Amino acid sequence: MSRWNISHIVYYSQHGQNRILEFDPGNVTIITGASRTGKTYIIETIDYCLCSSSIDLSNLIKKKVSFVGIKLVKDNTELLIAREVSQKSSSSSKMFIEIGNSVNIPDSVDGLKGSINESQARTLLAERFGLINFKDYEEYAATYSRCNFFKNLR
Repeated sequence: MSRWNISHIVYYSQHGQNRILEFDPGNVTIITGASRTGKTYIIETIDYCLCSSSIDLSNLIKKKVSFVGIKLVKDNTELLIAREVSQKSSSSSKMFIEIGNSVNIPDSVDGLKGSINESQARTLLAERFGLINFKDYEEYAATYSRCNFFKNLR
């Protein structure tokens, strides 16, 4: 496997009842379901963990979820990214990023490692994914201005 693949999406409940969605990184996953059953929330969660400016979750979900996370794998490297879901606004800069050969998904938010703010996370992820050479930053930002990840690099 020579590219980053999502292996897990995690929703940390405020009451310890977490939801972990598991994917097979070597295969294509197709998400289907009736309208208004949460398919879009999965995309929102991925985007938010990759430093989008906000997450659009229903108020019901926001009241129950304290953090969201994604686990990515590439060859022998694993990357767990978790970000707080703010109860007061559409985003939070409180994040955790853990990188290693075998990164475990903790049972609770208290077990998350690698505290980092959103600005530091953007830089780390851009470098880790090989998306940007900061010497050529302005050219990349202009080229990919439609992508939330690059919009938020500024």
